[in-house]
Amino acid sequence: MVRKAIIFRTDEYATAQDALFAAVSYTIIIFGLVALLFAERVYG
Repeated sequence: MVRKAIIFRTDEYATAQDALFAAVSYTIIIFGLVALLFAERVYG
């Protein structure tokens, strides 16, 4: 997952909208993981 997010090639997607959707999805996943790490450090 990390490697796929680092090597994000927009030319592999059919449309620019598909590439944007993938980028937004990766961003949400990364922020979610950061939030979980933060919550574990604060409450755990």
